[in-house]
Amino acid sequence: MDSPSAMELDTLLSSLITAISALKTSMETQGFPPFRSDDLTPHPLDAGIPDPVSFYARRAIVGLCQQITILVQDPAERSLVDHFRFVIPGCLAAATETSPSIAETVLAAGSEGISLKEVSEKTGVDAIKLRSISRMLANGGYLKEVSVGHVVPTRLTRSLAPGGGPVVEMNGIIPGYAPPATIVPQVLHMPSDALHPTAFEEFFKTPFFSWLENNPLELKRFHRGMTEIENHLDKGILVDVHLDDLGPAITLVDIGAGHGGLVMQFLKRHPGWKAILQDRAEVIPEARQFWQDNMPEALDTGRISFLPHSFFEPTPLPPAPEDYPYVFLIKAVLHNWPDDTVKLMLQNLVPAAPPGTKLLIVNFTPSIPDGAHSLTVEDFFKKIKGKSMREVQKLSLPVPMPLNVGFGAGAEYVSNIDVLMMLLLNSRARTTEDFKELLESTSWRLEGSTQLRGASSVLRAYRV
Repeated sequence: MDSPSAMELDTLLSSLITAISALKTSMETQGFPPFRSDDLTPHPLDAGIPDPVSFYARRAIVGLCQQITILVQDPAERSLVDHFRFVIPGCLAAATETSPSIAETVLAAGSEGISLKEVSEKTGVDAIKLRSISRMLANGGYLKEVSVGHVVPTRLTRSLAPGGGPVVEMNGIIPGYAPPATIVPQVLHMPSDALHPTAFEEFFKTPFFSWLENNPLELKRFHRGMTEIENHLDKGILVDVHLDDLGPAITLVDIGAGHGGLVMQFLKRHPGWKAILQDRAEVIPEARQFWQDNMPEALDTGRISFLPHSFFEPTPLPPAPEDYPYVFLIKAVLHNWPDDTVKLMLQNLVPAAPPGTKLLIVNFTPSIPDGAHSLTVEDFFKKIKGKSMREVQKLSLPVPMPLNVGFGAGAEYVSNIDVLMMLLLNSRARTTEDFKELLESTSWRLEGSTQLRGASSVLRAYRV
């Protein structure tokens, strides 16, 4: 008889084969080429919005591979490897921060590759140090050493080149967000319901956003990195958020709107809608120029207006016209603030929100364990095969067994952000249960949550 450990490994392997088969079939149906580690052009599934089967199959494959690794590797070795994993961001930064960068130099060599000696000469990086850096990059798949001292680029190399993803920009602010991670044990006793102090403040003696304001180069790279993260990790927001049921005529009020790029797409999709962008006074001129450059007709017809206002103060909005009720939108804002501040922000909307007013929250939402169920990976992919994302959303399927909560490593980015928010801002990425409690304490009630193809979910609430 098979031992329990052998049975667990067999189940994981069988599930992995099922997920791989589902991905291959989906790709073949769409005429997509297979993945190749030496392919230096963006794969269609990387460049566009993947179909539901491909999206979930990739998550499942990553999560299952991690679970297999955890199961079979010596625990002492696994924990030691994780202990030293802090060196990886430094190696990624080393690959991107020289001019020309290591990544650009290797990528430019193409399939023939390049010697590390030549990379050293082109980038000015010490040859001996380069060997150590390149070995770590090769372990992560960011390049491949095909013979002693000779490397070729991989499909991951381009993620370290300009335009290839958010890491190039985020590497520029490692000096800001990495040091606080070294004092995690010392800050665990700090309260989590207040703005101050944060781990970042304990280390740098200044708040994170103040530090950014005082470091213009890092601030610029931070904003570019945030844009890249949304472009690459939250591509599903525009196509997976369905708001037709809100009606043909509403006034969408975007709280902490920035330039209002998402609102612009909603106004294009819903010609009867209007919108108000609310943000700090210094942001409004840039937002207005953004709309002038990209959708001037909305300015000309009065479909878009701007409200310079802090969300720490009660909204000054007058009552909405009956034929254009307010629908409030808070996107990618609440994870920056601890609970007390989030409650204040939600309460500050109430004066302009009569009972029944809708509230949309788009934010990172870590998964929570599903209730007892028997849905397997095989059953999961049978149920979603041939369905649109909207149909999949309506199914509300649990994460299939034997995958860990939230597909495990398949959605690891959200767990990373959760801890990062704790360190920088004394905040967190909130689950739907967390949001439910916050909303109910501030005159709102959660209606439901919908997963998007990306790192975020959209939560719907209404004013009680």
